[in-house]
Amino acid sequence: MDIWMCILLGCVVSPTDPIAATGILNKIGLSKNVCSVIENESLFNDGTGVALFVFVRSIIIQSGDSHFVILMCKEIFGAVAVALGVSFLLFKLMEITKDPVRYILISLLDVSLVYVICEHMGFSGVIASVVCGMYFSYAMDKMERRVKVIDPSEYYKDFWEILESILNAVLFVMIGLMLLDVEISRYAPIVIPAGIVILLISRAGGVTLSSVLTGRSIPGNYDLKEFVILMTWSALKGGLSLALAMGTAEYLDPAIYKLFINVTYVTIFFTVLAQGLTIKRVYFRLEEHKSNRIKLRGKV
Repeated sequence: MDIWMCILLGCVVSPTDPIAATGILNKIGLSKNVCSVIENESLFNDGTGVALFVFVRSIIIQSGDSHFVILMCKEIFGAVAVALGVSFLLFKLMEITKDPVRYILISLLDVSLVYVICEHMGFSGVIASVVCGMYFSYAMDKMERRVKVIDPSEYYKDFWEILESILNAVLFVMIGLMLLDVEISRYAPIVIPAGIVILLISRAGGVTLSSVLTGRSIPGNYDLKEFVILMTWSALKGGLSLALAMGTAEYLDPAIYKLFINVTYVTIFFTVLAQGLTIKRVYFRLEEHKSNRIKLRGKV
C-alpha cells in the first residue's frame, strides 16, 4: 500500500455516522446545544468525507478529476446553493398550508428533490440533504407558535423521529448480515489494533485543532480538554464507511480490498459497541469534572 492508498483508507474510516450518533445520544440526556453540535458535525463530516474520498480515488485510478479546489467547490458550494434555493421555495409553500400531513410531505419532497438534483449535477447529495435539514429546522423554529396551533399532536416531529429509528435499525441489521461474507485478512491482527489507536488519536487531534482555529466559545461550558474527549468518544462510525469501503472493490487488489473491509468493520463495531455503550458514563464523568472545575473557579 502506497501513501495514497493509506489516505484512501483514512477517508473510508473517518466519516462519523449521524444516525448512530443520534440514536445513542438522544437516550443519555445530553443538553440540546451539545447534541446539536455533535449531530451537525457528524452530518457535515459525512458529506466532506465523501468529497475527500472521491478526490483521493480519482488520484489512485488516474481519472483526471483530481484538482482538489475545483472538486471541493463543486461538491460543497454547489450542494449548498441547490439546497438553499429549493428549501427556500418549498418552505414558502409550507408557510401557506395548514395541514400537518402536508408539512411531512413537503419536507420529504425537499430532501428527496435536492438529493436527486445534486447527484444529477455532480454535487454532493449528502451535504445538500444536511443543509435542507438545517434550513427546515431553523425555519420551523421561527414559526414555532404557528406550528403548535396547526400541529398540536406534533405529527411532523414524531414522523421524523420514527423514520430515524427505523433507518437506524435497518442500517445495523444490514451491517450485521453483511458481516457473514467478510473474509479475515492475514494482516488483520497487526493493522486492526493499530487502526483503532490511530483513529482515536487523529480524531482527538482534529477536534483540538479545529476548536483552537475557530476561536469560538465551546458549547456546554466545557473547557477544551473536556470538549475534545466528548467529541472524540461520541464519534461513531456506521453505514457510510462501509459503503465507501465496498465501493473500492472495482479498482483495489483483492488482498488490499479485504484489508479495507476488515479495518472498516472493526472500526464500526469498536465505535458502536465500545464507545456507544460507554458514552453515557463518559458524559456524566465530564459533567462531574466540569461542575468541580466551575466550583473551584468560583472559590478562587
